[in-house]
Amino acid sequence: MERKRLFLVGIPETHIEKAIMRAKQLGFDVLLGDTEASLKKYEHLIREADQKIVLDYTNDENLFSVVKEIHDKEPLDALFTFKETGLFNVSKLQQAFHLKGNPPSVVQTCLDKYKTRRLLKKAGLNSPNFGLCRSVEDVYDFWTKYKHPIILKPRSQQGSIGVIKVEKREDIEACFKECSKHDEEKSILAEEFIKGKEISIEAVVCHGEVEIFGVTEKQLYPGTFVESGHISPYQYQEKHQDFYKKLIKRVVHAVGIVFGPLHIEGYHTNKGFVVGEVHTRYGGDNIVTITEIAMKCDMQTPIFAELAGIPYKPERKPVPNEVCAVRFLETNQGIVHAIKGLSELKSMENVVDFHVNCSVGDSIGPIKNSYDRAGWMIVKGKNEREVNDALRDAFDKIKIIIR
Repeated sequence: MERKRLFLVGIPETHIEKAIMRAKQLGFDVLLGDTEASLKKYEHLIREADQKIVLDYTNDENLFSVVKEIHDKEPLDALFTFKETGLFNVSKLQQAFHLKGNPPSVVQTCLDKYKTRRLLKKAGLNSPNFGLCRSVEDVYDFWTKYKHPIILKPRSQQGSIGVIKVEKREDIEACFKECSKHDEEKSILAEEFIKGKEISIEAVVCHGEVEIFGVTEKQLYPGTFVESGHISPYQYQEKHQDFYKKLIKRVVHAVGIVFGPLHIEGYHTNKGFVVGEVHTRYGGDNIVTITEIAMKCDMQTPIFAELAGIPYKPERKPVPNEVCAVRFLETNQGIVHAIKGLSELKSMENVVDFHVNCSVGDSIGPIKNSYDRAGWMIVKGKNEREVNDALRDAFDKIKIIIR
């Protein structure tokens, strides 16, 4: 039987190795495209790709010319990306070459937090009050109209870049200027601050049906909106399972999503569940890894099966499951003098994986967004207590010495 051709655009480093393997198991030859630097950096993870292609997927002209040349020589059967910065450009190519994917307008809506908010409100979903602010005067008006504190955020950023909590009226002008630095739209989003338990739902639209893989509880670094960790499953996941499925169906219908991964953020509050952001990708921060370990699931094969035209029903294992968590390292600010304890982490039974982002001589600053974190570790256990004990032991081992 002739093998089909899948072009994977961009390298999601925490799960690219499994993605290539699973796609090949379904009968795809896998072409993989990314920058020369990324192909070299992750060479050890992408050995099984049938072809590696240098391109800049954030540049629509470069991506189009490369894909067209490949497609003209031998037609592609599928084109897909797990990378947020590639979603819109890839969706335009999927449409241009009549390949399966979400319409570009839907992808663009999910990338624009203001457009997402409007559709969620129109559909009657419980979400924060919001306003589009083109000037500092607009922020003052929003402050006056709604409860305090408020949140300012760029319309189309990820990783908590530019997200600011405004607690005092006198801070509005400075916060508006800082947030605006990170927004290319010349307008930012103001939202009411939501107090509650923050979770994310990892799901997929597969053959027209919504399937939920898992629900992850989030933790934040104090005084920031940057995640310090995630744990799966959320302890009340089973209790709310039916609610989550109905909710995701409403979100999918409201936004117009027809295919692929879903990462839906939200808050359990004393006034009900509030929908946060909606993404046509899976969560970052190793959420795919901890969800697959905790829930004994495969989050990629349903996507590749539909791209290949193969009937597939995601399997959801019965509870009880393992508990799995990712935690991000905390360090003091300064220059890294030494990193100790990595060899000890390798021998710890509950530690699944870990990575340190810094090296000796690097400068460590304050954590303002997800890219400022010094590293991470993943641990698993029979229950949440065992996971927390393992995390505490692991954090005792690793030492990033700052001077």
